[in-house]
Amino acid sequence: MIFERFLNPKRISMPDIDIDVQDDKRMEIINYLINKYGYERVNNIVTFSTLGKKSAIRDILRAYNINPIKINQISKLIPSNEDTLIEEVNKNLTLNKELEQLNPHDSTFKNKIINQTTRISGFYRQIGTHAAGIVIAKNPTIELIPISKNPDNFLQTQISMEYLEYFGLIKMDILGLKTLTTIKEIEAHIKKNTQQIIDW
Repeated sequence: MIFERFLNPKRISMPDIDIDVQDDKRMEIINYLINKYGYERVNNIVTFSTLGKKSAIRDILRAYNINPIKINQISKLIPSNEDTLIEEVNKNLTLNKELEQLNPHDSTFKNKIINQTTRISGFYRQIGTHAAGIVIAKNPTIELIPISKNPDNFLQTQISMEYLEYFGLIKMDILGLKTLTTIKEIEAHIKKNTQQIIDW
């Protein structure tokens, strides 16, 4: 494959390199890259999950020791859309009533919940690993950016993909596709049952 196909003179950002592979072969490719370029030069990419209003209000209500059943009931009344919790409460009478009944002896409790939920909505809640993205660097990435080890003992960037190019790093997507694995299995069945070899 000619590398120039990834380059475009009109493109401002770094080139986008995507490779689709069998999902049962992806780790073989990752291990090959690590063996070829070095463990300290091949990194997974971190992702950051943020708090939406549903998960935010669940965390706030848990902090007030609200019954988990009641938390679930309230959470189900909140749709996953772009509206703020304040907007949802204003247009959803059932949600408004449920929040008021959480602490009928404190007339300010509903507003406390709304304000605190609104304040933490959008905050980072936890980290994960990008499903396909990796970084391959010329030098050990620890010389450029902070890194850590993920649960699978692979090195992982502590900077999300949208900021990597500021440090001269390119994200490459090595995406494992079940479809390609299925095609390979079909080829194997055809060869076994008909002795015919499929040559693409």
